[in-house]
Amino acid sequence: MSVKIKRACCVFVFPVLIFLFFTLISDSFGVQSLKVVFSQAMIPTVMGFGMAFCMAAGLFDLSTGVRVILSASVGGYLATTLGLGLPGLIIGSIVSGVLMGIAMGYAFNLFRIPSLVLSLGVVMLFEILCYAFLGSSSMVSVDKSIAFLGKTPWNFVICAIAGVIFYLLYYRTKFSYNVRVVGGNERLARNMGINAAKINFLSFVIGGAFLGVVGILQICYTNSISGQLSMGSLNMVFKPMMGVMIGMELLSLMDNLALNILIGELCISLIFNGLLAVGLPSSMQDTVLGIFMIAVLGISANRGKMQHYFQKKKLLRSLSAH
Repeated sequence: MSVKIKRACCVFVFPVLIFLFFTLISDSFGVQSLKVVFSQAMIPTVMGFGMAFCMAAGLFDLSTGVRVILSASVGGYLATTLGLGLPGLIIGSIVSGVLMGIAMGYAFNLFRIPSLVLSLGVVMLFEILCYAFLGSSSMVSVDKSIAFLGKTPWNFVICAIAGVIFYLLYYRTKFSYNVRVVGGNERLARNMGINAAKINFLSFVIGGAFLGVVGILQICYTNSISGQLSMGSLNMVFKPMMGVMIGMELLSLMDNLALNILIGELCISLIFNGLLAVGLPSSMQDTVLGIFMIAVLGISANRGKMQHYFQKKKLLRSLSAH
């Protein structure tokens, strides 16, 4: 067996071990839980595809949650209130997602402020806009006849299509190469003749298209979507973000970010469903989410130091053996 295949197998070991762990400690968690686990991982996975380009470019965007809510609200409004049905939902959600991506990219290049600060301002602005758009009910619903897109097996199909598109964009285009160069060193990218402003702009726009698809899945999964205030939409951001971070860390084992993001989201979904089966309250689940996020961020930030440490230990062992 080649080293490449062995490393790829190691990637799939992580969700399997998590599944076996919770199966052993909880009688209510097992094979019967896998359908729910996979289904709940689909929305964060596609959302992770939408966040991955900006994260690869070194941008930290917390506005993705509110953009999903707003795109779903526009699509739901066109589908239900204006009676445009499924075409209105699909077109309205994706087009509004792209338009918000254009607005984010233009604002980032115009104001030249850190993406984190910009995204927090956009969260507050878009939450108010969404609340005003939805009116007094602050909610829009879709008919069950078109909500099938968010249910099994259509959510799997949409996620698979989105994954293929993401893979082609990330590994088969010059744009994705430029994204990674800009994310690694923007000054070096400029010296190489890469238009960093254009790359950052396109990262927001392409990510916005994926977030529009997430809006479709979200409103169809629950048959409705509600507006959020006081930065309530931030709760939607952290699971996809962690999935992307895990996926990027797994690139050293398997160079397929689309599949790695799916594996990361499956691990997170397994953990949360396992904690639910064990009977932990929601407050404890949020605590675990916080600890897990700190651990992922810590590993990601210190990956170079860790690699240097293990390489040094390996060198010392080889020297002592001689």
